[in-house]
Amino acid sequence: VLVPGAMLYPKDYANLKEAIIQASTRDRDVNVNLAIAAVDWSLLSLSASGDQGGFVREITRAIVDAIDIAINEHGFQADSIMGGSRYTNIAVAMHSMSVIGAYDFPMKRSAGVILLGTSLLPAKGVCGSLYSYPRPVLSIYGTLDGQQHIVKAALAIHEVLAVQHHRSLSSTASRRAFCMISGLNHGMFSNGWVNHARGDLESDADQLALSGEIATHIVDFLKASVCSGNKNIERDRILQAKHNLAAVSYTHLRAHET
Repeated sequence: VLVPGAMLYPKDYANLKEAIIQASTRDRDVNVNLAIAAVDWSLLSLSASGDQGGFVREITRAIVDAIDIAINEHGFQADSIMGGSRYTNIAVAMHSMSVIGAYDFPMKRSAGVILLGTSLLPAKGVCGSLYSYPRPVLSIYGTLDGQQHIVKAALAIHEVLAVQHHRSLSSTASRRAFCMISGLNHGMFSNGWVNHARGDLESDADQLALSGEIATHIVDFLKASVCSGNKNIERDRILQAKHNLAAVSYTHLRAHET
């Protein structure tokens, strides 16, 4: 399930959707049924009231409602685990501000999380960091993303390296994969519009090509983490997906850790 960024809607992710479908088609193991949630972003007006706690709660509720609707419309089935509803075959991708909802459905009920040009926000009373987040996470950033502050990306790198200190590179990649895509700005995750007012940077890169790169990393992540327990997928192919993620993560982490 892909959750759009603020004031963005399913139609804005047509390029990425097509790229993910194509990447899934090329990969004989991962059949992605992509649902894009339609979030009611009219609630953003609440931020002007100054009640940040109320704002976060309402936006989180809107995001979770949109995810539930998308799941129901696509007929996804939940597994009953300890009396709750968990989806062992659903990953949630969050672009930009939709990461506000990361500590609800994605953390409690999904099988994995994909962060697109965004970082986990500190949250009182929950894990509050990429290091301790209880689901597998793929973080994808762009070198020209002016809206995702570099300090937050640097923190994500630090936290992934902290995980790697206790695990093998392959194991780390399936739990905390990291990709920094050259030439990608914030708008290219969606409709390509460059929001100069918020600091995003111009790019002359081919958006379709970069969408394909994003999609390839996502499909590898799904195979290496969300689908890793699927007995219909040969073990060697799951290990290859982990190797692909590990190679990308290692290269990108070492290139940007300073």
